[in-house]
Amino acid sequence: FFDIVISITAIQNFTNIEKGLKEIKRVGKEKFVLTFLKKSVKKDYIDKLIKKYFKINRIIEEERDLMYFTE
Repeated sequence: FFDIVISITAIQNFTNIEKGLKEIKRVGKEKFVLTFLKKSVKKDYIDKLIKKYFKINRIIEEERDLMYFTE
């Protein structure tokens, strides 16, 4: 298990996004930072899954990425 799990601009490249997010959730304790390219064609799907599996406290939109934070 990990105290903090960080995934930077990788999620949109997962073969199975839902399975990947479930695994991140499984191995993490409570703090997560998840980012992905906001121009991804999978943006809405990824956003929906992140919000389904994680309690998001803050979202930051940068020039290229969306960043999701939990506590």
